[in-house]
Amino acid sequence: MKNIQTILVLLKKIRILLVRHGTTDWNREKRLQGQLDLPINSQGRREAMTVSNRLKSEPISDIFSSDLLRCRQTASFIRNRHPQSIYHETNFLREANSGIMGGKNIRRLMGSELSSLNALKEFFKHYGESMEDVFNRIWKFLNYLLSRKEEFEGKTIVFVTHGGPIRMILGKLLGYKQSELRLATNEIKISNCSITEIVYENAKWEIKSINDTEHLNQLKKVQPIL
Repeated sequence: MKNIQTILVLLKKIRILLVRHGTTDWNREKRLQGQLDLPINSQGRREAMTVSNRLKSEPISDIFSSDLLRCRQTASFIRNRHPQSIYHETNFLREANSGIMGGKNIRRLMGSELSSLNALKEFFKHYGESMEDVFNRIWKFLNYLLSRKEEFEGKTIVFVTHGGPIRMILGKLLGYKQSELRLATNEIKISNCSITEIVYENAKWEIKSINDTEHLNQLKKVQPIL
């Protein structure tokens, strides 16, 4: 009876692996990308290959990717390992829209007059998305998936997305208030091609791991992809 109960619990669990896209040139240069459509670079391709190898034994049923190029390219490596999985693209998983600040150096930006929270809120209200906007967008998408939970129960799903949306998911689950979302952005580290695992079970979310980069330690053993 206990084994049957365990199987029933597993069948009702929804497991989501959150993968940040591979490195781009602008990641290296600490420039704000937002929704500008940049490709991953040679380092990013090596990272994408490595994370796909890490996930090759996972029973992935669905892959949801941001429709921006850097995520689609990263997702293609995972899809090659899981040709049977169902692939989806959505703008709900996009990075925050940084408006006219796209391409600016992040450190210089945060050292400017926009460094105060109120100034950032006012700026993004007119020229892009605030963290609150990204928070609402990503949680609207998660709630949409839960509205179809019978379709995804017992399955492992991959999101290939960006640092901002992953931080906004974790921000809520770690107990940050909406007024503290900028703080969550600064405090939660999400590396390129890291894996963060969350699970929905018994009507609640649980974090299993954050920013797992163990697989990236093997990068030196991976042949460069030109």
